[in-house]
Amino acid sequence: MKYDNVGKCPYTYKGTQWVGYEDPDSLKIKMDWIKSKGYAGAMTWAIDMDDFNGLCGPKNALMDVLYTGMKDYKVPEPTVTTTPRPDWAKPPTTPPSDVVIDVALDQTTRKTTRTTTQKKPAEVVTTKAPSYDVPVSTEAVTTKKPTRRRRTRTTKTTTTERTTTEADLDEENEEEVEEANQQSDTVNEKPGLGKPDCTDPNINPEGFFADQNCTIFWRCAHAEAKSFNCEKGLVFHKETCNWPENSDREECRNYYLKSTDENEVDQ
Repeated sequence: MKYDNVGKCPYTYKGTQWVGYEDPDSLKIKMDWIKSKGYAGAMTWAIDMDDFNGLCGPKNALMDVLYTGMKDYKVPEPTVTTTPRPDWAKPPTTPPSDVVIDVALDQTTRKTTRTTTQKKPAEVVTTKAPSYDVPVSTEAVTTKKPTRRRRTRTTKTTTTERTTTEADLDEENEEEVEEANQQSDTVNEKPGLGKPDCTDPNINPEGFFADQNCTIFWRCAHAEAKSFNCEKGLVFHKETCNWPENSDREECRNYYLKSTDENEVDQ
């Protein structure tokens, strides 16, 4: 056995094999060093490395040294010392280029007068647009009344533009509503589109279910269907939100394109 004067612990070796370890004396040195530095405490890496059966001496010899050294130890309050920042480390300050500050000291009143002078702004030259004599026509000006357009949005967006009378518009609107209801019923008949019946034993309770709206999908939670929305710009595709061009549904591939066209027409 040898002793390491730098690490303050014993070690042993044979040939090219070397083993370092702790004993009660080396561990006590470390406990005293912790307290001298004001550290927060001590930590053991593996308590099963101690002689807890007392085969070579007292039981738990190393843990007893650690406990004895730390049981009455109180962590001292930390002291913070600040050093003034040197002038060379301070960032440079530059006054604004468009403001000139004059400081004058009145010797009688011992008051400081500050005068702020703004630089004269650059002169702005404006040129008046020439005027021309435009003859005014005395003829009556007529404005064509815009034709009324009706749009009905369904799962597959359709646009109908017609110029007709008010009576025809009412009849046309009834036909379009009836057609939209038929298309909606057809979509509802497709499996997986719409709110799922989470109590149905034939469906996967952990699965995702598409909705008629391309940006909405459903999932079962405690036998109850919950709806979720995809982020703007994405549509639901199989089990995740994806780019519209990757969707397997034709109406979803053009979902945002049609929405943009509708906004432009409505405006």
